[in-house]
Amino acid sequence: AKKNSSKVEWHCDESIKVLQALEKERSFFDLIILDPPRQGAYQEVQAAAQLFSPCVIYVSCNIETLIRDLVFLTKKARY
Repeated sequence: AKKNSSKVEWHCDESIKVLQALEKERSFFDLIILDPPRQGAYQEVQAAAQLFSPCVIYVSCNIETLIRDLVFLTKKARY
């Protein structure tokens, strides 16, 4: 995808730093993919919600943190 698409943006850094920088730039994305560590991505989910992307894909291996983060996304961020 990286070689074949000019519509894909790749950001490499700590996810919270990237999301906060994108929020300051008032960036917009059609899709955000989060694949957090076992402790979840609560800060990242809050920052991602500020980007108002119409779609968030969240990959999780921990059901407890998945539930916590999805509750925020569905109730607070209205996904």
